[in-house]
Amino acid sequence: MNDTKTKTCTEEFLGDLYKNMKMGADSIVNILPKVQDGNLKQELTAELNRYEEFAKEIGNMLYEEGETPKEEGFLAKLGAR
Repeated sequence: MNDTKTKTCTEEFLGDLYKNMKMGADSIVNILPKVQDGNLKQELTAELNRYEEFAKEIGNMLYEEGETPKEEGFLAKLGAR
């Protein structure tokens, strides 16, 4: 019984973490076209790659837990803009 509760907490934690990684990546994608400075654009692109790598890794962990990774809904994404 305790194992089921721990698994549920793990799934919830990974799900929230996945959503946050995807929202971070989406935010960078939204501002990247507006950035003029080459160094800043390079740093943001590297950060975007890290967010996407983490999201992929967390997504794989969710699959191992028997869950499907879910992103935030349209309204949440719209609010982040």
